[in-house]
Amino acid sequence: MHTKSSLRVVLDTSVVIVLSKLGVLEKALNLFSDVEVPSGVLEELERKKDETYREFMRIVSRGMVHIEDVKKKFPRLGLGESSAILLALMKGKIVVLDDKRARKVARARIAGHRNAIDTQEVT
Repeated sequence: MHTKSSLRVVLDTSVVIVLSKLGVLEKALNLFSDVEVPSGVLEELERKKDETYREFMRIVSRGMVHIEDVKKKFPRLGLGESSAILLALMKGKIVVLDDKRARKVARARIAGHRNAIDTQEVT
């Protein structure tokens, strides 16, 4: 069983977008002790400069999320997914992904460690 103090996560772009559109991004972030997002995710969010981006930047400015300068592109994955996977591996954190292909890549790279949360399995 995890406690809040042990839930250290890295979020992918689409996870941030979905939580924001559902109106629960800030509440969801409060479930974790440490939340990081790679600069590759920030770059994807920044492209639209929409309400999700503005909300996310307000949350970052309050220190609820930390941005790490990590940009990586794995074959057949987006910049955000790839960067999130790499950052999670570098920091030993859980990566939160909603894309099936990205979860498969994360599992292969993690090689036996349970550091990928499958949002399709969460009910």
